[in-house]
Amino acid sequence: MDHNALIDKWFPEKENSAMAPHSPIRRFTLASATGTAVIAFFVYALTCLRHPSWWANTEDIMAAGTLGIPGPPGSLILILLGWIWSHLLFWISTPFALNLLAGVFGASTLAILVIAATRYIDLNEVRSDKSPLLAVLLFVTLTLSALHLGLGDEYWRQAGRFMPYILTCLVTAVILMMTLNWWRDADSPRAYLWLVLIAFLIGIDFSVHRTNSLLLPGLLAVVLIRKPTVLASLHTWLLSAGALIVGLSVTLALIPLSVREPFLNMSSPDSLAGLWDYVSIKQQGGGFLVQFFPRKADLISVQFADWWRAFSNIYLHTDSSVSLLGLFPGVLGLLGWLAVLRRRRRFALALAAMFLLTVAMTVLYFNIPADYFRSLHRHYLPSFVIFALITLLGLSALWKEIRGTKKNAHLVAGVIAFLALIGTVGQLDRNYTSHNYSESTFAVDYARGILNSVEPNAIVITGGDNDTYPLWYQVVVEDYRPDVTVLNFSLLNANWYVEQVLSRDSAIFGNLPDHLLTPGQPVPWRDTTIVIPVTGSREWYGLADSAIVYDSLMLFVEPTLGGSYLMQSQWLLLNLLKANEGVRPVYLSTTVDARQLIFSSRHWQLEGMTRKFVPLVEARPNLPALKKNLSERLIIRGFDNPDIPLEQPSRMLAYNLYGAFINLAGGLRTQSDFEGSAEVAQRALNLLPVERIRPDERMYMALEQLASSIQRDSRRPVIMQDSTVTPPGD
Repeated sequence: MDHNALIDKWFPEKENSAMAPHSPIRRFTLASATGTAVIAFFVYALTCLRHPSWWANTEDIMAAGTLGIPGPPGSLILILLGWIWSHLLFWISTPFALNLLAGVFGASTLAILVIAATRYIDLNEVRSDKSPLLAVLLFVTLTLSALHLGLGDEYWRQAGRFMPYILTCLVTAVILMMTLNWWRDADSPRAYLWLVLIAFLIGIDFSVHRTNSLLLPGLLAVVLIRKPTVLASLHTWLLSAGALIVGLSVTLALIPLSVREPFLNMSSPDSLAGLWDYVSIKQQGGGFLVQFFPRKADLISVQFADWWRAFSNIYLHTDSSVSLLGLFPGVLGLLGWLAVLRRRRRFALALAAMFLLTVAMTVLYFNIPADYFRSLHRHYLPSFVIFALITLLGLSALWKEIRGTKKNAHLVAGVIAFLALIGTVGQLDRNYTSHNYSESTFAVDYARGILNSVEPNAIVITGGDNDTYPLWYQVVVEDYRPDVTVLNFSLLNANWYVEQVLSRDSAIFGNLPDHLLTPGQPVPWRDTTIVIPVTGSREWYGLADSAIVYDSLMLFVEPTLGGSYLMQSQWLLLNLLKANEGVRPVYLSTTVDARQLIFSSRHWQLEGMTRKFVPLVEARPNLPALKKNLSERLIIRGFDNPDIPLEQPSRMLAYNLYGAFINLAGGLRTQSDFEGSAEVAQRALNLLPVERIRPDERMYMALEQLASSIQRDSRRPVIMQDSTVTPPGD
């Protein structure tokens, strides 16, 4: 059979297509795609987040709610779609509405995959004689196989939270559908239009999260395998380049959004130069973070292994109730591809090339270091979408093989459908509890707890994204404690952020000498003693009457960089402390390592999830404030509920709460309040069960010691002055 005949047999021309209006295949396809989407969305709606959560979830919800700009690379398309969607679903809370939108993206992706895989099935090739049973079993299996991805570990996680990764999957699915359309029509004079549309989508994806750019080598391989002469067409190249540029130009919309000066205006891309810094991710090193070499870890044992773990969690797992049958989704994909290979070798080769090259590009680009603080599994999803399409395409080829078995066709098809059902049930059983975030409120509780515990007009210093965005969201969007200013210590090294802060409060850092602020550069410094006059009273600082407060506080400030410089953030904080003494109370979140502020580290007094700056020679935990905050103001719930999943930031929040409880219990013990000390420690163990939190041995032993003994030698206090656990950033 010649090349064109092979292609025509696999993809019939439109006039012979089984997808003609009112055809049986069309009805089967729509039923399968609709069923897949409805089932998936129902599960996502039951389990999605109802409130803002960690990582970029709160950031993106805040951006969509205010038409703000999240940190680069961001997701302009996600933000715009989210803003429209949240206004359409005005009767429910914005966070819930936006997290539901993620479920819509996830369910739509699965439906598109089913449609893409079944549009050109010839009904006569997948049913036996006059009986439609074989065809029904095929479409049932297609639905179940699509759900293998939809209910898989990382896919389900992203389909329940408003972030760009599940929207990336939707774009991947549309690109794959257009690629199949081009494969079918490659010999048509107008087939180039599919390539033009694909180029446009790649450009648009730059405003989604740009991960689909990693599909380009696979797409090139498909073209080379199907019709390499296309690459010699200048007309196609020019149109595709134009479409790509049009798609890329969508990101220009960031400029007018930034010019509006929303509160969330990361990197301030309000000009072409600012936009370039934003899209090239200059703040994190620039160059679009492309670094193929040197490798940051072993390519196979670390980087590919990380991808393989994510893939296996969806397609090749054995830790569910169905045991070894959890391998069936992956085996089914391989069997389907082999069935395609048996009948359509070139097409099977193109599918394999698309998948393998995308996997290779993904592993090479992300270049994950060993023991990286956060999983990158979310970035691998496009390759999993490709595998799902291969599985679905392979099923129709497999059914043609089954039909040829004559007598046993229905039995074999029934067994495969049953195993596919078992695989789907296994996914549901394995992942439902671990992905049911409907009752998760940890990020909201953290933010409101801190805001409840600080004084009026306070300034709160945070360090990363997980301890900052929840606070910003509550203050700016929910208008909860709008008197509080939340400053991110890390971002104080970026001049665009400093300018934004000053535009909202020009006096917050006092009088800054402009010549010392050089963008991206530390501040020249030498050993200096800074004297801060103390004007606030003991009562204003919340100190005991017995506290010794001098009329001035001396801070010996040494260079922290190269013996000659201070970090800009350290210098600004020093000015902030001077300018706000006796004017506004300043707090440091316990998620910030006070050792970064070595010149002031002795003056931060622990009060719960924050430390307050006080003019004491050596600040000790404020026991009355600790007790009041831990018992009344901080919101500590859900940690003891095994049905609520605990993510890494939630555990780190718990570690910091452990530190506060241990310091309170240890302080009470030094005052010979042994009963109160044991009660506090036991309350910590009840609210924060060690089997769920998994603290380090030092924390666990301290709590156990405090809780298990009513009276011990008070000269040997159990106390942890350094209770900081810094959360990772995104």
